[in-house]
Amino acid sequence: MSLRSTTSWYRSARAASVLLLCLGNAPRLAALDPWILVMDDGDPGTSSTGTWTASSSGEPFGGSALYARRGTYTFHPQLYPWSYVVRLHWTTLGEALSPRTRVIVETATGPQERFVNQRTGGGQWSSLGTFDLNESSRVRFLARNKYPVCVDAVSFELAGSAPEPLPPDLPPATPSGVQATASQGGIRIDWAEALDADFAGFTVHRSRGDASSFAVLASGLLASEHLDAAVDIGTAYYYYVVARDSAGNVSAPSIIVSATVLDEAPPPAPAGVQAVATTNAISLDWADSAASDLASYTVYRSANGDQGYSVLAAGLSASSLVDANVFAGTTYYYYVTALDGAGNESAPSATVSATVAVLPPPEPATHTVTLTWDAPTLSADGSLLADLAGFRVYWGSAAGGYGAPINVGMNMTHTFTSLLNGEHHFAVTAYDTSGNESSRSEDLSLLLE
Repeated sequence: MSLRSTTSWYRSARAASVLLLCLGNAPRLAALDPWILVMDDGDPGTSSTGTWTASSSGEPFGGSALYARRGTYTFHPQLYPWSYVVRLHWTTLGEALSPRTRVIVETATGPQERFVNQRTGGGQWSSLGTFDLNESSRVRFLARNKYPVCVDAVSFELAGSAPEPLPPDLPPATPSGVQATASQGGIRIDWAEALDADFAGFTVHRSRGDASSFAVLASGLLASEHLDAAVDIGTAYYYYVVARDSAGNVSAPSIIVSATVLDEAPPPAPAGVQAVATTNAISLDWADSAASDLASYTVYRSANGDQGYSVLAAGLSASSLVDANVFAGTTYYYYVTALDGAGNESAPSATVSATVAVLPPPEPATHTVTLTWDAPTLSADGSLLADLAGFRVYWGSAAGGYGAPINVGMNMTHTFTSLLNGEHHFAVTAYDTSGNESSRSEDLSLLLE
């Protein structure tokens, strides 16, 4: 004879000596604190018909409860034949629940019907009564009216002294050495191999984000490891492992371990990088990255070919940049990388280069100067001038330092164009029909700026 269940046994702290008796060779169970078996909704040994909806509202036992207006839900604890106090737990949703929930207890002598008002007593254990139960006994909830029925948890407590002899069919040892290791392929859970002779398999339970909502990840495992590949990067996952023997007994849960898969995959290298030089800057442009977790771009620059690169600009959100810190006649080399939200940097883009153009020297400033003068009326001896033939204009950069004269004929004006900035000197002479030339006029000095 044995106390067997597909769920875990819970007992009070003062029953520690009972556990020692169970694990030793003693053939009898002392009449200490009672044993209590708790079955939560969704545990092995539960079954249902109809549609039951899970919810975490209303202080459910174990984190969630089930609700339905039509259907059945059955708890099959596979108990050792004995008298048990059966208690129910439902949520605190009050008026939203059925005031007359029908519960059938299949006892060792036949079914017994009970009706429970679930509008009161929520969030605590309520006794359904004491019943003679055995391995075939079940507790069945029937939802058959307009109000939803809550199925949360059922407990079975040994009434009176525990049976003797001691149950020989003990649950397997708790899995030990449980570890969780994250990689790019997922999270690998590993633990020590089972030593129980009647070991039948391991079950791994997982909770996403926190350690409050565990569900079966994998069951029937014979190896002491499992790879959880269905994980999201950056999310923490929590795990525990239980062992099952060939009789259906389940060990206590192992310790809870957790791991988080970090983003170690860099984004693709930027493509389509181009560099275009102007007279005083180089414009860079590249294609927008298709990475969903793109955070920024970094531009690297070198003026020494394919070496000596340094960061020109980082944290760029746009896929373009103007490099204005350049010198004429210099060739600059560039490549671009992309960074994601986890700080992973892509491989460098293709290297591009551009040369800043050398500007031609500016055209010098020029000036236009027009000279005018009066014709002489007397010859050098004071007589009237009757044979005047023309004029010559002298120009130079210093007084007396004139170049070859310009014969302007009888014109009494002359225009100089494209004179550069600086000091300029001018003078005019007259000549007669015999070729005689007068002395130069007074030097005219101009400073052009």
